[in-house]
Amino acid sequence: MSCDAVIDSYAWIEYFKGSEHGKRAKKYIESGYCVTPTIVLAELSDKYHREGWKFWEEDLEFVLAKAKIGSVLICG
Repeated sequence: MSCDAVIDSYAWIEYFKGSEHGKRAKKYIESGYCVTPTIVLAELSDKYHREGWKFWEEDLEFVLAKAKIGSVLICG
């Protein structure tokens, strides 16, 4: 699988917030041709729980459906 972008914690958070920065990441995320490093899942989980944000399970399912999870070495 090839990828067009590496999506980090910041990009996912902004995407889920619907911010202007999130809108810039949207085309890469929704294309399904992106990779997210494994550590990002831990960072997102921590952020959701520290901030008391709901919907972690739903957002995690979306991340897993849209991005290849693993090493950025698979990109390119």
